[in-house]
Amino acid sequence: KIRSVLLSLVAVLIILPLGLFGCKEKEVKLTYGETPVKAQRYKQTTVGKVTTTVGGKTADAEIRSEMVFLETVSEIKPEGMLEKRIVYESDRIKTGKTRSELLIKGKVVALQMDEKGQLLDVKGVTELFTGQRSTLDLRRLLEENQLIFPSKPLKLGESWSYNKRFDLSNIGELRLKGRAKLASLEKRDKTRIAKTVSSLDGSMFGEKKFQDVTFVLKGEEKGEATTYFGVEDKTVVEHKSHIKGSFEVAPTGVPTPQAQPLKTQFDLSTTITAS
Repeated sequence: KIRSVLLSLVAVLIILPLGLFGCKEKEVKLTYGETPVKAQRYKQTTVGKVTTTVGGKTADAEIRSEMVFLETVSEIKPEGMLEKRIVYESDRIKTGKTRSELLIKGKVVALQMDEKGQLLDVKGVTELFTGQRSTLDLRRLLEENQLIFPSKPLKLGESWSYNKRFDLSNIGELRLKGRAKLASLEKRDKTRIAKTVSSLDGSMFGEKKFQDVTFVLKGEEKGEATTYFGVEDKTVVEHKSHIKGSFEVAPTGVPTPQAQPLKTQFDLSTTITAS
């Protein structure tokens, strides 16, 4: 059970960074809707280190994961809602010397969101990993990955804040406080590109009873990201992020050989590029 929780939390950290996002114009309105956009293929690469301590033994693991997915806006409704289709085309992960797959290849997700980026509904896949029931809620992951824009136009240098919350493997929750800023507007091949910089602070907490033992989750994380967003295309062009933090899953009372505290530290960098 604890190993499943650890795998789930690490997987969230690998995917999570997707949600952290000069020309003469002095302000711009950033939206995901209003006009149709082309299908866009992305490659996401995450590299970093995870250190785990359990039973007095510490293990370090270098992690590298790669995913390719195709994102398409399938419908835009008059009220500003849009439906998006995401197809995961390939995936692989290397943890230490072990190579494997994240088991999401070929999976399709249909989601509904408003023009600001607020996720409203998800249909299709509700579990990310085959064989780990209730381990990951894909809606929560997609909600976390989505940068939400304000409803009003932004001036250069203007900032906005947001708060989010989502479940972690039925053992607790992660609460995030984010702040983003419109750093610059520039043109690339006659297309306006908005550069946003963002930061976040998160806390993990909760408890869950496994068999006859109650485990408590505590943790924190910090992150920063730079995102380039196509104003007219309404798609992410490039995204770079870095998150680091730690969490502990510990039994209440005196530890036993079957119930040991598990401590994890992580330091992960992610790059997402449109192809």
